[in-house]
Amino acid sequence: MRVSKTFLTVDAVVFKTINNKLELLLIKRKNEPFQNAWALPGGFVDEHEDIDEAAKRELLEETQINIETLTQLKAFGKPFRDPRSHVVSIAYY
Repeated sequence: MRVSKTFLTVDAVVFKTINNKLELLLIKRKNEPFQNAWALPGGFVDEHEDIDEAAKRELLEETQINIETLTQLKAFGKPFRDPRSHVVSIAYY
């Protein structure tokens, strides 16, 4: 039996209307892979951490934005979309 490592991440999709235009919040990645690329705020879920709390924590850590309520949007888990490993991401809005 082959054992593979799958990691869990969360991402926050945050919109704001500015001058009647819908804007999407992005951060510039600090680390590889994709260093300096634009990305949604997010990151890995810590061991024994609730996924909803992880999404709020990552948003706060990366943007200093504190949001009380986030809603799960969709999970993304296509193998090989992240070069580090098989990563399943749960997106919130």
